[in-house]
Amino acid sequence: MSESPVSTGTVSTWEVLLSLGFREDPSAPMRGFSLDLGTFRIVGVAMHESLVRRDRPADRGIYDGRTLIDFHEELPAKVESREAALAFLASALDRNAPGQQFVPAVAVPWLEEARRHKHLVPWERVLIEARERQARYAAAPRCRVDRDWMRVAIRTLKTQLANVEPNTAITVSFDGMALSFSCNGVFCVMPATGNAWTTPVRVSAGSLAALPRRLSRDVEVCVWESTLVVG
Repeated sequence: MSESPVSTGTVSTWEVLLSLGFREDPSAPMRGFSLDLGTFRIVGVAMHESLVRRDRPADRGIYDGRTLIDFHEELPAKVESREAALAFLASALDRNAPGQQFVPAVAVPWLEEARRHKHLVPWERVLIEARERQARYAAAPRCRVDRDWMRVAIRTLKTQLANVEPNTAITVSFDGMALSFSCNGVFCVMPATGNAWTTPVRVSAGSLAALPRRLSRDVEVCVWESTLVVG
């Protein structure tokens, strides 16, 4: 797998690697470096791209004394900070190691620190943000309603609120037994199951237009980012 991050920082990745214990490797055909971790040995070379004049630390391998796990990664030659360089290295090692977790045979003082900074790597940050978003969605207020009750509620709300502005707020609440909707004097209530919501929430009247016409028999009602989600 290969990544091509853009070099926009001022900290030399090469210098950070040397500070971690990497040593220049004269056996490499180009300017190379290596780091011995007990039965593991990480090796690599720095390639020079003459057209754009940018150095890129590149090819690496993990060797356990029996098998060479060969992979290709590109680290930016310059990064914003030492922590960013550590993060790129930890991401490369973990993603290419068995089980997506690099396990050295000896203690590596900088490895756990490097993993703590993975959020500084763009693609790792995307994964972290996606997991955080999933967690927020899982914690969003929700309950379950019988399909027939939900059909009546959707029909009533769409009909009675057809002429209100899309940004008009609808108050939605659930006390553990009944789900209710109220807006401009229109009030709908129906039995529902689930954990009671701590406070009423508001959704925009415009979100009603996106509600599905076909509903499953046991309908989940969720309020997510000020939008009513029914499915």
